[in-house]
Amino acid sequence: GKIVSIEYDPGRNCFIHLVSHRDGSFTLVIAPEGLKIDDKIISGNNENVPIKTGNNLPLRYIPLNTPIHNLELKKGKGGQIARGAGTYAEIIGKEENSKYVLVKLPSKEVRKVLADCRATIGKVGNSEANLVRIRSTTRGSAMNPCDHPHG
Repeated sequence: GKIVSIEYDPGRNCFIHLVSHRDGSFTLVIAPEGLKIDDKIISGNNENVPIKTGNNLPLRYIPLNTPIHNLELKKGKGGQIARGAGTYAEIIGKEENSKYVLVKLPSKEVRKVLADCRATIGKVGNSEANLVRIRSTTRGSAMNPCDHPHG
């Protein structure tokens, strides 16, 4: 598909792309870092799909140490892991004839995932979103006792 526009979604902390397909249909996908309007993204099931940011393919065809996002945990269920702004998972191991792949999640947990599960290549965009929530903290000694969380 071809990226038509970049949209703001109030329900999440990252942007979404409106993607136009050859058959005339449109879909919304989580916007990875580095993609812009008129870029092309491919969703494929074989090793002929190029390893490029935004492309979606099964884990068995993605090389080791590639950042991925929107990772499925069960085949066909849709992306569940690494969907927040600036997050990504990483493929850290796979065996030649195994049907499982080792994936390091954003929480640093290592998980075994079916090699047929799909993921999108790249990091989720808008990585600065997490910095917005950092605010100054007021010392307890500078508060009135009634304003202090401990009373």
